[in-house]
Amino acid sequence: MRLEHIRDYFDSKSYKTLDKIVSIVVLGLALFYMYVLIFRQAVDQANFDADMGAYIGVVLGVEEELKFPYPVMFKISEFIYHYLGSVELSIPLAITLLNGIALFTTKAIISKQTDTKILATIATICLFFSSMIYSDAFQRIGIPYRYLGVGSPNPLHNPTYAAARPFMILAFVLGAYTMLHYEADLKRTIFEWQIHKYYIYFSMAMLMVTLTKPSYNLPHMSIVFIVAIYRLVKNKFSTFKQTLLLACTYLPTLLALAYQYKEVFVGTDYTGGERGITIAPFAVWSHHSNNIPVAILLACLFPLFTLLVHRRELIESQQYRFSWQIYLSAILMYILLAEKGFRYYDGNFGWGYLCGLFVVFFTSIEMLILDIKKCFARNVGTAKIIVTGIELLLLMTHFVCGIHYFTILFNAGSYI
Repeated sequence: MRLEHIRDYFDSKSYKTLDKIVSIVVLGLALFYMYVLIFRQAVDQANFDADMGAYIGVVLGVEEELKFPYPVMFKISEFIYHYLGSVELSIPLAITLLNGIALFTTKAIISKQTDTKILATIATICLFFSSMIYSDAFQRIGIPYRYLGVGSPNPLHNPTYAAARPFMILAFVLGAYTMLHYEADLKRTIFEWQIHKYYIYFSMAMLMVTLTKPSYNLPHMSIVFIVAIYRLVKNKFSTFKQTLLLACTYLPTLLALAYQYKEVFVGTDYTGGERGITIAPFAVWSHHSNNIPVAILLACLFPLFTLLVHRRELIESQQYRFSWQIYLSAILMYILLAEKGFRYYDGNFGWGYLCGLFVVFFTSIEMLILDIKKCFARNVGTAKIIVTGIELLLLMTHFVCGIHYFTILFNAGSYI
């Protein structure tokens, strides 16, 4: 079949219909297995370590020791519980609903940004099931655990992370858009819905991710603050109005974060210990890993290699650059910050690092798709095919490890 005929088929109605069928079947099957895992975590808390006991306590109104001032997942669970009368069903169904939004939204975004269909579905599955690379052999070089001290873009044992993911994805994509366009868009004095609606959507997405699990916000906001101030100074304060209006999109999130800080980090915890945030370079991370550079490689090998061969795209693509800025911000927070009290070694500032991993996997997979498309173009060089093959091999390594990791957790194995 000639190349032109292949392109015509990809534009045909039958191919678009096939794409819809494949998306529903493949993503639906993935969602089903996600639901079964979460359901098992809820009904068999003795063998599944997922903090479900505390979450169930919140829904039932009996949890008093731990604070969760991010109510979205719990409110959805309470709504379902009101009609079903089973808390073991309501929480898994609530998280599955949010997981479904994340899966199908991600597929739609990748499809639009790469102009692919079935390949976008495959990419979405790879994104949501990839994990850190692991092996018992790594214990000899200071990596004693699979997950702890290494991290994963998909911490499958944590329901609140899964619940926040659809809002995180939207906040990231819309955030990249606003950072690219705000100086031109917000210069207008008259509100224009077709232009300014994205800033409203972005503000809502940031607020929702804050009210579901406030892990993504800090690395995102720190980068936006630094970049916006840099641009303001570079423009000799001529874009002050645009910068101020951009800051206003973050006001709902800032208010929510202030409330959460008061609830979680002020005063004493239920054990009588001090609450708060402290600067403790490497203290938490090194508690779980004796070789942090290798841990970083095992968690992020595919995106790091993709970055190596796509350095130019850091300049050309706002979204790609933004993902790596967030990743670097998140990794610095994980290195430097720790929570005081009994949660010191829980590594709660590491959740932002996992969010950073997810967004660089997201953008790196899009880069890989574009590379695969180029490999089918005329006069493609051998070097390009080899590099793309290495990218694909590394992603498949993360994906195979992720599927095996999912199977371990699915069968009540330890997430550690």
